[in-house]
Amino acid sequence: MAADPGSCVFAGLHPEVDAAALRNAIEKGTVEQCLNRVFVAAGDCLLIPAGTVHAIGEGIVLAEVQQASNVTFRLFDWNRLDAQGAPRELHVEQSLECIDFSRGLVHKVTPSGLRGNEDRSQALVDCPYFTIHRHLISHPMTVPNDDRCHILMALEGQVGARSRQGSQLLAKGETVLLPAASLPVELVPSTPAVLLEIVFPGKVV
Repeated sequence: MAADPGSCVFAGLHPEVDAAALRNAIEKGTVEQCLNRVFVAAGDCLLIPAGTVHAIGEGIVLAEVQQASNVTFRLFDWNRLDAQGAPRELHVEQSLECIDFSRGLVHKVTPSGLRGNEDRSQALVDCPYFTIHRHLISHPMTVPNDDRCHILMALEGQVGARSRQGSQLLAKGETVLLPAASLPVELVPSTPAVLLEIVFPGKVV
């Protein structure tokens, strides 16, 4: 959504880094040297599969969409200490067991156009867990009734979401869940707007 000049996301390991090399870097406090650095700007998108070492650098505001999970393994904490001068707990063994060392580097997603839209809409991610589309709209558009819930996140501008159950104004930085029962929903921008639309890739049974 926003990034200071020179900001980066660390995503993936350099090809020569295996479990032994990564363990050695953890012990030396040099894990950053093992990580792929991706410089980012507003509008960029990354798809980071499970099993990929990653971290968010400074100066970044992002929208993070993920498969529901309550598990995070901390491999490295950038040599930081808490208010009592102690390091936070690491999960080295669990992390090394989960990392896919064959995955390689993560690169920015190349958006592709979607057909049949008055305004510009792009496909960003299509994976087994969710799809993400980005809509740049200045005219009304409709979220069709496809028997799935949809999540909308406003990145820019202001949009009214209207259905037979009621309406909701969506401003920059806000998120709304559209239940399947609320569809179809008409999206009416009061200013040119940018939205992310997140949905399951297929009908849920």
